[in-house]
Amino acid sequence: MEPACGGHQVSENPARRPCCFRNAEVQWVENQSMIQLDASYAACQQIAQASGSNFYRAFDFLRLDRRRAMTALYAFSRLADDATDGDSDPRAPDQRWQAEDWLEWIDGLDQNPSPNRLEPLEAIRLALADSVERFAIPKELLKQIVLGVDQDSRPESIEHYGQLQSYMYRVASAVGLSCMAIWSTKGVPLAGTSEHRMAVDCGHAFQLTNILRDLVEDAQRGRMYLAQEDLVRFGFHRDSLIEALRGSDVARRGQGVEKLGDWKGLMRLYCQRAEGCYDQARGLVSHLDADGQRMFAMIWQTYHQIFKQIQDDPSSPLVGRPSLGLPQKIKLYVSHAFTPWFRSLRAPEPRTTFRSDAMWEGAPRVAVVGGGLAGIQTAMHLAKHGCETWLIESRSRLGGRVGSFTDPQSGQAIDYCQHVGMRCCGELIRFIEDTGQRDQWHEQSTLWFRSRAGRPFQAAAWPLPAPFHLSGLLLKWPDLSPVDRIAIASALGKLIRTRPTRDFERQMALEWLKAQRQPRNAIDSFWSTILVSALGEQLPRITMGSVHKVMIDGFAATKDAYHLLVPQRSLSELIDQAARESLAKIGVGLVVGQAVEGLRRSGSGTWSLGLKTKSDSASKLLALPEIPALPEFQAVVLAVPWHRLGVILSDATIGSLPDGAKTLRDVQSLESAPITGVHTWWSKKWFNDPHAILVDRLCQWVFPGPGESDPNASEHYYQIVISGSRDLPKGDPEAVLRSVEADLREVFPELGNSGAKLLRGKVVTDPQSVFSVSRGHDESRLETATFGAQGLFLAGDWTATGWPATMEGALRSGSLAANQVLHYVGRAAEVSVDR
Repeated sequence: MEPACGGHQVSENPARRPCCFRNAEVQWVENQSMIQLDASYAACQQIAQASGSNFYRAFDFLRLDRRRAMTALYAFSRLADDATDGDSDPRAPDQRWQAEDWLEWIDGLDQNPSPNRLEPLEAIRLALADSVERFAIPKELLKQIVLGVDQDSRPESIEHYGQLQSYMYRVASAVGLSCMAIWSTKGVPLAGTSEHRMAVDCGHAFQLTNILRDLVEDAQRGRMYLAQEDLVRFGFHRDSLIEALRGSDVARRGQGVEKLGDWKGLMRLYCQRAEGCYDQARGLVSHLDADGQRMFAMIWQTYHQIFKQIQDDPSSPLVGRPSLGLPQKIKLYVSHAFTPWFRSLRAPEPRTTFRSDAMWEGAPRVAVVGGGLAGIQTAMHLAKHGCETWLIESRSRLGGRVGSFTDPQSGQAIDYCQHVGMRCCGELIRFIEDTGQRDQWHEQSTLWFRSRAGRPFQAAAWPLPAPFHLSGLLLKWPDLSPVDRIAIASALGKLIRTRPTRDFERQMALEWLKAQRQPRNAIDSFWSTILVSALGEQLPRITMGSVHKVMIDGFAATKDAYHLLVPQRSLSELIDQAARESLAKIGVGLVVGQAVEGLRRSGSGTWSLGLKTKSDSASKLLALPEIPALPEFQAVVLAVPWHRLGVILSDATIGSLPDGAKTLRDVQSLESAPITGVHTWWSKKWFNDPHAILVDRLCQWVFPGPGESDPNASEHYYQIVISGSRDLPKGDPEAVLRSVEADLREVFPELGNSGAKLLRGKVVTDPQSVFSVSRGHDESRLETATFGAQGLFLAGDWTATGWPATMEGALRSGSLAANQVLHYVGRAAEVSVDR
């Protein structure tokens, strides 16, 4: 020990210093650390503020520590993104960018800074390290962000949508999961949970919006994020599309792109995916703290409004960068900042009706059992969105009840029963367009009627706003007294003003009509004529929910809702042949003549199907191809009639489903209603109208055959449709033909004047043509995802679509089922025309 003399300074042990000096030194060190930390957060805020991002405006809604953490996370993401965007040559990798350096920097985030090439990052190191520790943000998520922007530095082709999902997870979902650590005291949700799936889908929604918005800007850098498989399907090639998007002339750019392929179809596909992801992301709100909810809601609304611009006008990204104007931004901010307004903002309920933790890698495999309209629609949507899809039909043809037979005498393809659509049927119209049949369906804007006494009259829309456009229909309707017309108008007005409740929908139509003081003649002539033919059931069995759907959606909603869509060729050509061609183009595996005789679910959650060759006469006549062994499927859609479920589902399978036995009993209680098609061949042409709706008669509709125009033909074909045909003589087609002929001769004087004779006829009655819209039928209609959590889905017009048994109802069920399946397999998309 040195002596404490001779002017020499004595070394002091810090532990022996006075307490006040030690505390002051510690306080000084802490103050310096806080100053440095505040400076780091200030640097983060400067970066975030300078970006002008949609994210930054929402930071104000968070409490201080969360707000600071968000600026740090955003600054890190911004710097990473800028590092890969700064290259002057977009076709060459940025030599200044090295992902390995960034990953190493993240690993050493909570250590002392070391010399490296990432000087801009050092300014935010302390803030980011503090946020990571304070909110338990996994470093792995930060690394995923780096790996995502690293992909930006290498403009490689994305071959499949699954690869695009992986990219979007890194650059967007990883950011969202990191935000959840900040916004919620629950922290980052565990992988495989529903909360995690919602966060991932939210990131996909935002990034898909960015991709669609920035198509031109990305093309300038030689980048294309739309998957190659989708580009090819819609007629595009990656390099030629990039070249067209890089054009400086805005007008020519759009023209050039649209010449290369189906731009609207491609954009619709990606908008469906984005909308499905937005829908799933809504559920995140309930998993966030109050201030986090406010910030998330504003970001969601901001991005969704930009997305809606693109969805409404797919060409908008070609002429400019879609964005929100200042008034829209102010309105969004105020509505979320002012608490009463924010609380009044209620997002619609998510469209999926089940929670799934399933996550499938690669192209999901899905089996669709049943080749009717519902099954075809489901398979088409799934294949378009990247699923390996198999469609299995027990018969040798597609179309289900929508089909034709060949008349052996004339060789004509005759529809079992005439099917028509209406302009209000959005899913049917899209199906017609998707299968290239637009010129094969004739839109008829005039309705042709025959009164009870045979007086012809036509009804078309008046130049008035809906619902007054059909005033002429009521004024022209024959056999009605002034009292009848006033009563009908009053009831229609009340029906239009009614918001259906559960009790209203269950009320019997006849009871409601009597309560509205409808005269007997008004019920028989007006209400029964419309409702029986539209719903396929006798009026005493019809409930008000179905009446409201027909009268409002089918007639009153829009000026053209009532327009008829009448096929100009046989349904075997329009459905079977056209569907086969469309399914083949998108790679659907088609199996016909094979009946599914059982389903089995493995312990890993996949499904296997047992097949049995169907021995119907048509299958025997056709040389059906050998059926390959089916793979196991992640999901199965049963697009079969309700009365077939018990045949396909074994007792063991039913027992493994939640409330399976009870649910099956409930659905099998659904009643059916018959529809009869009476096919007649006459010696002379006597019917010249496009169609005829008969008022209060046995025969309800009359249609000429497709191509019925040659007056010199040896036979002339007309079809008569009788819905709700419970009272026709059973087992006696000759009696039915006699009754039909007598009815026609009373209504159509031209039939007698022409001298035409009924040469022959055929009566085709399907006793299970449609489900009965009687009381209690809604309780028996199952949701498409009743067993969705197990990967088993339902489709068919009998499911809970909100529509009666129509082509529209069947197609709508297929879209709803596809929505649910895509959510289950991790490919969220909203493919329905509307909710």
